[in-house]
Amino acid sequence: MSEIKTTGIIIKKTDLGEADRLLTVLSSNLGKIKMVGKGVRKPKAKLSAWLDMFRYNHLTLAKGKTFYIATGAQTEELLLKEGMDWDRLAVGYYLCELVDKNVEEDQELPGLFELLRESLKQLGIDQIPELLIRASFELKFLELLGVSPELERCVVTEAELNVEEQYFFSMRMGGVISQGGSHRDDFAREVGVNEIKMMRVLKQYPVSAVAKIKVDSVVIAKTALCISDFVAHVLEARTKSMKVSEEMA
Repeated sequence: MSEIKTTGIIIKKTDLGEADRLLTVLSSNLGKIKMVGKGVRKPKAKLSAWLDMFRYNHLTLAKGKTFYIATGAQTEELLLKEGMDWDRLAVGYYLCELVDKNVEEDQELPGLFELLRESLKQLGIDQIPELLIRASFELKFLELLGVSPELERCVVTEAELNVEEQYFFSMRMGGVISQGGSHRDDFAREVGVNEIKMMRVLKQYPVSAVAKIKVDSVVIAKTALCISDFVAHVLEARTKSMKVSEEMA
């Protein structure tokens, strides 16, 4: 049985049978894959310490009938630690769940692996608001999926946005609507110029640049809520991790 070597981030784990564990991995070159860690739930199991959430691992795999089988693992980096602040940890679970629910097995999205790795890594930096990291990831993930919101032009009139106008954000129509076109969606929410600017910045610049953003906490909260609601609308589901995080807020 030939060996397959890859690197990947563990984004989900499920107990399997009496001692095994089924792990979902976002790999650097195979897309999203599932692998079985045989016997890893047994006391003193060889691989148990390495096959856990938020670990960026070097993996050695064998091809099984249904899933890959983990035969070796070595952690390159522990991206998030279980003992960290719950709000930040909840965002980490949310990002992983968002990927798991919206990326097919073996599907490769160029850039997604590095986006998730960098986003989880930035969550470990206490000085950076976790809402900004979440929103930055969401916008870039939507772009990779081809469903990014329109932030430069009115989605109704196609006119460039003028900072002096009043704007609305339409989940249904997929972006910003100027006041002149707002009658096309009665459920569009009013959105400020600062929120639009914030979304543009988060979409354009890498997650690592989030640390340099200095903005009012109210703008951050409004921007993050607008983006997360759009994600829930477009992807037709609000993840379990997001629900728990919102209930505790």
